[in-house]
Amino acid sequence: MSRAIHFRLSLDGSTIWKAYATQLSNLRNANCLFLHDPNLGEIEGARDVINSLLSHMPNNVTGRRVGSKFPIVVKDDQDLLDWTNFRNTAAFYSLQYNGVMDDEVFYDFVQHTKGTTITDQLVYNIGAGARYATDDFLMNQLPKIFKQIVFSRSRKLKIRLNYTEDFFLDPRWKKLLILWQSYVLQPKNTDNEFFIKAPFSFYIEGVYKGTFFLRGVERREEIRDILQFVKQENYELFKLFYECNEVTLKGGKFENDSVRN
Repeated sequence: MSRAIHFRLSLDGSTIWKAYATQLSNLRNANCLFLHDPNLGEIEGARDVINSLLSHMPNNVTGRRVGSKFPIVVKDDQDLLDWTNFRNTAAFYSLQYNGVMDDEVFYDFVQHTKGTTITDQLVYNIGAGARYATDDFLMNQLPKIFKQIVFSRSRKLKIRLNYTEDFFLDPRWKKLLILWQSYVLQPKNTDNEFFIKAPFSFYIEGVYKGTFFLRGVERREEIRDILQFVKQENYELFKLFYECNEVTLKGGKFENDSVRN
């Protein structure tokens, strides 16, 4: 990136390095701060220092931007929202959230990131804190995550689901998440409202007919097997695939607000 200042804020990964300023060139000739700290979210006072440095840079259309070589792992819900306040570089600024967000936080995050690329680059680490998916996760958290996907998709925003390779003990759950990931990444800014609000079942039908190609779920029989598996294991989640194409935040939780014909 041209006119970017590359530097590290910390040497120990937790406190501000007293001599970090020795790495900085003339801030008034720069348009971007590019940080190389592998754990920027863990450095105490990092945002305050970044804000102070940005205030000395040109305030124009391309200026006062922040980039990071590594994903910024946020500590909690408020930390997630606070890190969205920077004007970021489109390709070099990503946030990582560990765990499953409360719906209200997810809603606020989407609202905060309208018109930016941050949502597209969110690493949503839904499997954090557990070696494998528990029954509670499969029965209660998956429907919650699916509704969040419906909400973000209806806003033409993209999230990236993340989990360890062996998080799901049954590979059919993993294949379902592959379908979800493709579904949430599909909409384009030019797509019409019908396509944006099409239920998951509409997308599945397209994959089954070959309209959409999907790496990782390559045979039609696999799709039928996955859906039948979900129907048997979590019927309430299965129903959402056909009945939920729009959600509304009510009482801090996303509820199915789809209009049935």
